[in-house]
Amino acid sequence: MADRAALPLEGLLTGRRLTVSASLIALIALAWVYLAATMGGAAWVDRVADICRVDAGQPWGLGDVGMLLVMWLVMSIAMMLPTAAPMILTFADISATKLDGRALLARVGVFASGYLAVWGGYAVAATGLQWALREGAQAVPELSAAHPWMAGGLLIAAGLYQFTPLKDLCLSQCRNPMTWFMGNWRNGAKGAWRMGLGHGAWCLGCCWALMLVMITAGAMNLAWMAVLAALMLAEKVLPHPVLVGRAAGVILTGWGLALLTV
Repeated sequence: MADRAALPLEGLLTGRRLTVSASLIALIALAWVYLAATMGGAAWVDRVADICRVDAGQPWGLGDVGMLLVMWLVMSIAMMLPTAAPMILTFADISATKLDGRALLARVGVFASGYLAVWGGYAVAATGLQWALREGAQAVPELSAAHPWMAGGLLIAAGLYQFTPLKDLCLSQCRNPMTWFMGNWRNGAKGAWRMGLGHGAWCLGCCWALMLVMITAGAMNLAWMAVLAALMLAEKVLPHPVLVGRAAGVILTGWGLALLTV
């Protein structure tokens, strides 16, 4: 069992991995299609675009905040689920020793749902923060995410976090699926849910600061979504993850400092 799960991306298109992988790809693709669709020309799309701007636009109502929350939720799926794919595939491999067919897919779905629930909580917090900054900027312009001081501060915070021991610890937990499951395995659907939450918590600890950059970049900026998603995936699957993370930290910190001098 350990040999089969040691390389979670190996055999991606064979057996149960084909079904699990296809399901993940479909969900991720739908999320990206939705995000891309918000760049269209329909009236509701224009309103979403206005809501997600970092500078001042029309005043927000509760419905607007709800639309922003949906954007953050979909972004979490589009950007974070690819980084969790190795862990999800490893979970499927281990679970396949006792389950198969629909039961296996259901159990994998429970694990993935626990993971996404953590990022759903982050989406709520990010929406609240973005709303608070926008409302506060009416009285204190420096609180606007478009203001160089605020944008620079967020970028510096994200960049410096890349150098912290907590970042390194959380990243190490995300990069070694089999090792993580060996120390955290729990049986049953409830156990799958708890493991999904646990892995989601480590992933959140690893990537929350990079995701926060989207407040400065704008929650509908597809280019930045793609760049940050690729960076977070690279940290988890490529060799020398510390170098990747440190390089990103230098760039983000330098960019933030440059904004502060404007």
